[in-house]
Amino acid sequence: LKILQKNSLEIIRAGDIAMAALRATIKENDADAAEKQMALDELVKVIEKNAVSLKASALAFSAVNELAFHDELTGLPNRRLLNDRLWQIIANNKRWDSYSAAIFMDLDKFKLLNDEFGHEAGDELLIAVGKRLQHCVRETDTVARYGGDEFVILLSRLNGNLVEARAEAEEVANKILASMAAPYKVHVHQNHDPVAVIDYQS
Repeated sequence: LKILQKNSLEIIRAGDIAMAALRATIKENDADAAEKQMALDELVKVIEKNAVSLKASALAFSAVNELAFHDELTGLPNRRLLNDRLWQIIANNKRWDSYSAAIFMDLDKFKLLNDEFGHEAGDELLIAVGKRLQHCVRETDTVARYGGDEFVILLSRLNGNLVEARAEAEEVANKILASMAAPYKVHVHQNHDPVAVIDYQS
């Protein structure tokens, strides 16, 4: 995807350079000024059409990439991107002699919520959980939806030695537990319209 975007930008830039070069050759008093202007006009049309097409292709590939590596519901990294991040962390730990941690969690009573109040309520809860988890960690960490009501949090480059890294990971885990313990306001839907609000607590 990055290569495609880079190539698209280079092609668009090359077109701009070609147009600028042709403009520089047009002199009002030249005998062939009219012919050059016509050629420039045609070149502009072709380049503008190609630029629109290239930008549309880049956007389409970007959308495909988003679906391939992110959970459609929560927008969090999915299992595929999680696996990629995990291998990156392992490689960095070996290179820098550092420590990282993985936290696995799922939601209590999630199936009961889905069964009693419907999947729309369950989806709303999953989105809210994802947002809370992201607020508990650094931007360099990864919060991923592993599947269903399961989430994985990757903590990269923890402080100090193994003992200090473990203590830092436990501190983050306790922060997550405290955040998850606060009740959620979840809407109950009927015919896709919200009709009531309930408190959910995991």
